[in-house]
This record gives sequence, C-alpha cells and structure tokens, in this order.
Amino acid sequence: MTGRPAQADLNAYTAAILAGGKSTRMGRDKLTLDFGGAGMLASCAARFSARFGRVVLSVARAGDYPDIGLEHIADIHPGIGPIAGLHAVLAALAAEAGAEAPTPAPKGVFLCAADMPYASPQAAERICLLGEGYDACVPEDPEGRPEPLFAWYGLSLLPRAEEAIAKGRYKMAGLLKEAHVRIAAPTDLKGLWDAKSLTNINDPETYEREKNMLQ
Repeated sequence: MTGRPAQADLNAYTAAILAGGKSTRMGRDKLTLDFGGAGMLASCAARFSARFGRVVLSVARAGDYPDIGLEHIADIHPGIGPIAGLHAVLAALAAEAGAEAPTPAPKGVFLCAADMPYASPQAAERICLLGEGYDACVPEDPEGRPEPLFAWYGLSLLPRAEEAIAKGRYKMAGLLKEAHVRIAAPTDLKGLWDAKSLTNINDPETYEREKNMLQ
C-alpha cells in the first residue's frame, strides 16, 4: 500500500511523543532547544498532529511541558525509561477501549522519541499499517539495528509490559523478545526513509552538528 491511508484508518492509531527523559547527556532540557526555528518537542508535536487523528504527549510527571497543547499522559511508573511511557499510554488506551468503546476502537500506539528531529510521520503511518496483525512493528536502520523508540505497539503488549515492569525488566528489547513482531526494513518504507530518519539528539556535539547542517 502506498500513499496516505484513509483518515478513518488513521483515527484508529494514536501517536505518542516520548518526552519523559532526563536529558542527562545534554546537560539541559534538550526538548526545548531550538532546531529549525522551533523547540524539538514543539516541532515533533506539530509534525505528528498534522498527520495523525490523535497525538498524545508521554511525560514523566503530570504538569511537564504545559505549553505543548496535546493531551498529556503521565508515567504510572516514572524513572524506569521508555517502557514507562509505553505502558502508561497503552493502559490509557485499554481503559478507553473497555469503557464506552470509541469509534474506531484504538488498536495501539505509535511511539516516537521527541529528540528525533527528522522522524517522519508519513513513515510512522506506513509502519502502523505494516504492523496490522502483529504485536508490534519496529523499523531497522541500514545496519540492521532495531529502533524501538520509533515503532508501533499494539494493545496486546500491555500485559507483557505490566509483567516486565513488575519483574524489573525495563529494556524495550526484552519486552519484544517473545512478542509477534514485524521488522520493517528501510526498503519496506520506500521513499519515506533516509539515512537521517532515526537520528536522535542526545548530546551537545550532536546538537551543534545537526543544527549547523540546517543553515
């Protein structure tokens, strides 16, 4: 399938922007840093809001980033990394699905780290569609390494996430180890993918290099 899916299909997918990190290597809050005329978090929120029917912000604590005009979902188990954000969003979606069922019913969430300034919502849409029938769909970079922070996760993973957290297993790779996962190679994403798609900004050197390349 090529091109943009029908909006009715996209409304079944929630995109969640991960903004619960500590910016330890950057030494300051990297998500507020300017990148191309806007803060990285604000830019990511705008890009995904233009494509997905619903976009939420995954935060460590309620009240973080109040200036970002998205629904905020706070971690239930803060301080354990990205799995906390995934778990909290899946739990919120499952609660909605178990109440008065929305139309269409939520299928899962596309997770995107807010520090990926080149992350494409069009590629995210494609990954969502490739994930139909799977617990998750995770892209690979050109070296064959999976990127779990730009990936689709189905509601079926919620019990696994709860079990992993209860046992102190916080690695995203471990969560996916025995799940039914589709790996999306760059070729699966056709022209929606390039070498910078999964670039993330973690430290001052990377930030300055990438920012200077925009000029």
